[in-house]
Order: sequence, then C-alpha cells, then structure tokens
Amino acid sequence: MKIIYYTDSLGSGGAERQLVYTALEAERRGNKVLIVIDHPVFHYKYMLEDSNIKVICTNTNRFNSIKRFLKLKQIVKQFKPDVFHSFLSMKNLWGMFISYLEKVPIRIASIRNSNLGSFKHINLYSKWASKIVFNSELARNIAIKRYRVPELKTITIYNGINMKSFEVDKELIKQFKRKYDL
Repeated sequence: MKIIYYTDSLGSGGAERQLVYTALEAERRGNKVLIVIDHPVFHYKYMLEDSNIKVICTNTNRFNSIKRFLKLKQIVKQFKPDVFHSFLSMKNLWGMFISYLEKVPIRIASIRNSNLGSFKHINLYSKWASKIVFNSELARNIAIKRYRVPELKTITIYNGINMKSFEVDKELIKQFKRKYDL
C-alpha cells in the first residue's frame, strides 16, 4: 500500500513522534510511505535516516491557504495513496477534505489529546474521514458525546513507545552484580 502521513511539522512534539513511529512501522511492513509537512521544522529527521521515507514540505502557512491547497492536492494526485493519515486539528480538516476530493480509499484523522481546541472542525471533517483515531478513551468519548461523531467512525489506539530505548546492557548488569556481591 501507499500511505501519506500529513501534519504541520516534525517539531519536537508527541503527535509528531507518534507519526514517525507509525510511518516507520508502516514502511517496515512493506508499505511505500510519504510524510508531508507544511513547515520545515524537522526535529525527528534522525529517526528517519535509515528509512526510505521521503518527507515533502509544502512551505505554507495560514496566510497562503490557496498555495497549501494546490500543493497538497498535487502531492496526493501524484502519489496516489491508498491511505491518507493526518495528525492534529487543522491538518485533519485540510487532509480529509483533499483526500476526499482525490478519492483516496482510506482517510484517517488523528486527535492526540482531549483539549477542546483539538476538536476544531471535527463536525466537518468527520464526514470525509473513514476513521478518526484517538490516543485516549477520554478524547474519543468527547468526540462521540459532545460533537456527535458516529461511534463506528472512532477508534482508540494508545501511543506507542520504542522499547529499544529501555534495553539494558546485560554485561553491565553482570559487572554491577559482581562488584556489589549481588
């Protein structure tokens, strides 16, 4: 499958890290992955160095919406993704609208917290989304109860963590045990 992940930037935030983890796993499973960002902030570049994931920046902001619309539409049209997955409120609006127009088969929006600002425009883009992913049951319940998003369009997938960062050097543990007679 071909997958586009879309967000504002790859700045040092939790949603951005989850996007990168998800993209890397999708690529590891044999999918062709493209990340599209609007601002050239690329904090997580080091995580993508050994991958074949390309990152495209639209270099747009809220003051040049027409340019963003045209550029994102062109990227989607050229890449022809099977899945379009957006992260964060305004990117969900842009992403779901354009991927709907371009008839992308699977359109996924993501809400990464329960702050009410994260639900901006959800009533509009939920009509275009195939699914909306939440990282907590609280956020999912807010969408269902407060914004009346159909329950069948929602799913909770908790944030992942890279378990390799918790690996312990076994030789170091043996040395420690010997040193302290443990």
